[in-house]
Amino acid sequence: MMLKKNSEYERWLFTAEENLESAKTIRTNKVYPWTCYIAQQAAETALKAYLIFQGEELPRIHLVKELLENCGKYDKDFIANIDEYKELDAYYIPTRYPNGLSDGTPGTYYSASDADKAIKLADKIVSLVKRKVNI
Repeated sequence: MMLKKNSEYERWLFTAEENLESAKTIRTNKVYPWTCYIAQQAAETALKAYLIFQGEELPRIHLVKELLENCGKYDKDFIANIDEYKELDAYYIPTRYPNGLSDGTPGTYYSASDADKAIKLADKIVSLVKRKVNI
């Protein structure tokens, strides 16, 4: 994505796209917990871009579900698949800390299918935001 102008929402959306590409790169190296985490970050950052686009102050929220609900106040498309997209919230803490899991470590817990699912969900959210802000 080329920045058309130096607007705040575009900076956030550009970062979301960078995060998504990073998740894909990390996935090729089979580092599944970090793939999941960075994919979650891509979705979170994209949703924050949309809220900034709507004129809101940067929200201090990290859960995809809550951000989707906030975006849904402006456009119901954001909550249409909320049950699917909220699965990304499971990758926010346990992918980084062993005490976020009942047993094992993130590296032994998360799999290629988890990473693929996280990337797919994040890609859907980033694409949705891009459509809604006409980029």
